[in-house]
Amino acid sequence: MKQSPRSAPTSSSRSPRSAPTPGGRWLAVALLLLVLLVAAVYRLNIAPLDVVPPGCFSDEAHYGLDALAVLNGQHAIFFPSNGGREPLFIYLVAGSIALFGRTVTALRLPAALAGTLTVGLTFLLASEMFKRPLGQRGALAVATLAGLLLAVSQWHVTFSRIAFRASTTPLFEVLAFWLLWRGLNAHVEKRRATIWFALSGAALGTCLYTYLSSRFVPIVLVLFVVLWVLIWRFPLSAPRSPLPAIPWRDLALLALVAAVVFAPLGAYFALHPDDFLHRASEASVFNPAWNHGDPLGTFADSAVKAVGMLFWAGDPNWRHNVQLTSTGQAPGVVPGNIAGQPVLNPILAILFLLGLALALWRVRQPTYLFAVVWLVVMMLPSALTAEGIPNSLRNLAAAPVVYILPALALVQIGIAIQSRYRMQDAGRATRRSHITHSALRVYLASCIIFLLLALQAGLTYHDYFVSWAEHPETAKAMNADMHVVEIAEWMNAHADENNAFLLLNTYEHPAIAFLYTGESPYASLPDGGDVPATIRQLCQGRSRLLVIQWYGLNPGAMRAENFALDMLDAYAMRAGEQAASRGFSVLAYQLPLDLLFPMRLRDRAAKFGGVQFGDAAHLTGYLFHTPSLGPDTVTPGAEAWVVLRWQLPEMSDGDTPPALKVTLRLLDAEGRAVAQLDKALTGPESEHREARPGDAITDYYRLSIPADVPPGTCTLVMGVYLPDTLQLLPVVSDAVVSDGQTDVLLTLGLITIREEKP
Repeated sequence: MKQSPRSAPTSSSRSPRSAPTPGGRWLAVALLLLVLLVAAVYRLNIAPLDVVPPGCFSDEAHYGLDALAVLNGQHAIFFPSNGGREPLFIYLVAGSIALFGRTVTALRLPAALAGTLTVGLTFLLASEMFKRPLGQRGALAVATLAGLLLAVSQWHVTFSRIAFRASTTPLFEVLAFWLLWRGLNAHVEKRRATIWFALSGAALGTCLYTYLSSRFVPIVLVLFVVLWVLIWRFPLSAPRSPLPAIPWRDLALLALVAAVVFAPLGAYFALHPDDFLHRASEASVFNPAWNHGDPLGTFADSAVKAVGMLFWAGDPNWRHNVQLTSTGQAPGVVPGNIAGQPVLNPILAILFLLGLALALWRVRQPTYLFAVVWLVVMMLPSALTAEGIPNSLRNLAAAPVVYILPALALVQIGIAIQSRYRMQDAGRATRRSHITHSALRVYLASCIIFLLLALQAGLTYHDYFVSWAEHPETAKAMNADMHVVEIAEWMNAHADENNAFLLLNTYEHPAIAFLYTGESPYASLPDGGDVPATIRQLCQGRSRLLVIQWYGLNPGAMRAENFALDMLDAYAMRAGEQAASRGFSVLAYQLPLDLLFPMRLRDRAAKFGGVQFGDAAHLTGYLFHTPSLGPDTVTPGAEAWVVLRWQLPEMSDGDTPPALKVTLRLLDAEGRAVAQLDKALTGPESEHREARPGDAITDYYRLSIPADVPPGTCTLVMGVYLPDTLQLLPVVSDAVVSDGQTDVLLTLGLITIREEKP
């Protein structure tokens, strides 16, 4: 097909300025090494990966646990746990762990290397994309500026230093785009291009193994080709231009190779469609739980916030971004924030808008059309979701083009200034004055660009490595306040055949499971499980139990950890306490436990049939125990533990359990309450705020017995009521439980009040 004069030039008509020269190649290599060096410094050198970010976030640790499973022979194509995850990053983490061990550094190293390589590939892509419209020097200038801006971008640095699989999406996306443009330019220059398209297809297929937003990357290529064809078939002015020589066969090969590479994961998704759709539909603007019947309005709001992420209000998640105070400054240690820091500072924002305007002005040229399509499509992952918006993680694949556009604006400004003064210099009397003025302009332009890059580099260093890294909110967001890394290291140092470890938190953090390598068993207190049974099983065959507790543990709280400590102090011998590290301490107990410790919750359902309070909660077991005295016995002035196990009923999707409170009452022989305790079971005031329908939960109550209660026998009863109305729910039972049971109070058992021995 005959080529249009408006299409990209062929090799015979190529401008001399675009022809590569030996000197130009060496300059390109030197600039690429510079860009890679700066990127590596910010991702690998300024602070150790296990120091910044602090701690080890639970999602990071889950990648490590899946990587350990891979090393143990579980070679999955998709990992459905923890919301479902594509496999590529997990296999990269497995390789890193195999080389460097189970450390936080090994966990984050693949992301840091992927981020560094992404910066280098952005340089290569920009130099390939713009070498025809701008020439070799102009393309190198755009590539260098874009690479350096991305290298010191806080947005990209943040996700290059945390173990999230999204960090690999830009890597393979930019690789696929660079290989595509290598092929397109080779096709125009009448050189062998097929290999580049095949490699681009392989990179594109691999990209789909990285993260959810990678599913938009093929859309970039499809939309680019479609719009390219439409622009040439429907020009703005007559006569209509003929279609340029688009390499259809090579593009078809690209699509075929990408499909073949993606086929194993695609086959898995075909057999497990829920794994493909679950997370995307869960956060989608089309989910009724988010849009409340207004999907278009929700999408418009998300889209505005996605755009605003670049200019005025960034990601509000502390894991993703530095926050802004009410004064608009990045905080040092000032608590409280009103918005996340935008991606672009004011200078870069202006340059970005100029670059985007230029790309839109020249959108009929393939290079600029591609940049616009890339930006719009890869901003959609955040715009199409309503959860946690704006979300800079979902839009990470747009980061390279976001920094290409201000680089393009800078270069075009430089070209415009140079052209203007070149005409003025043409009339000067001597060549020396021309050289002097030209050198001066180059020097001034270089200084301005250097200052801009230094400003961005300095802001990123201060905001990320100082303000963000040292802020207490960051420690909370990254779980550093839980000291899980230090706990795992301490456990590794004290693991032996005699010890067992008990973690006094109700959430067994995956970072401990990943980082702990010792042989001594450990357990956390189960949420909804049997604490005595957990401790019994943990201590079998061990002579010492090391109990790890966080500083700030409230000794008066009615929680599983306080119950466990009271029982251990009563039935085991405390062998000492030590401050193991900042944030936690360790209690040592000699084993075995006293024979009284093997206490078990009484199964209400097995003994009495089902016991339900209205249709809101089902009681399945209970325990009344006083330390050192045993079950169903207490002395005046003592504190007894009551443990209740519940089963919440199943409900419709989206429903949450109603707010409930429990009342415990100890009644004397005449039915008068001698002790009473009310505590929230579910709802915002309870310890089970995240309980879902169908969950089994265990709740703990510390019942104080007045000192003036006379010895004798009392009755322990309980009820459940709605805190808003104080109305007790009716007791529904399959059998008569006990004499004296009312319609709203359930008799748990008889309690003996005995005199304390002198």
